[in-house]
Amino acid sequence: VLEPIANEYEIILYPCRGYNSYSALKEAAERIGYIDRPTVVLYMGDFDPSGQDMPRDIRDRLTKDFGVQLDLYVIALTRQQIEAYDLPPAPAKRTDLRAAAFMARHGDMAVELDALPPNVLQDLVRDNVEQFFDKSAFEQEAEIEREERTKLEHLIGAV
Repeated sequence: VLEPIANEYEIILYPCRGYNSYSALKEAAERIGYIDRPTVVLYMGDFDPSGQDMPRDIRDRLTKDFGVQLDLYVIALTRQQIEAYDLPPAPAKRTDLRAAAFMARHGDMAVELDALPPNVLQDLVRDNVEQFFDKSAFEQEAEIEREERTKLEHLIGAV
């Protein structure tokens, strides 16, 4: 669902199931470690005890364990989105260690990210990406790449 948008903007998409492993976060840190400014992370997850805690975990581990500079934004799933799209709730998973605190704040309900219609999720991601995306810089880089490709093709053809 989100891969076409990631490809369009040439951004990295990290789909995960559950909390990220150390090796997955290390790989992410290595991919973004060369950037000399904070990396923008747009987080989407279930509205449940773990899904609401994962942004903290990602932020803490990437910054503390790997020294990554990042700005993390939770773009889904929020209570406002649940209400706006009348998404179907289910009981919260009581065996989750974070369930009591989550239920004290939100009640005995959880909603899966997958409950959002795919087109709504795509629009949400596209709108949020565009807030941080420098289209002018992207187009300049694309033009440089086209020029370099043309030069290389000419060189290869001349051999």
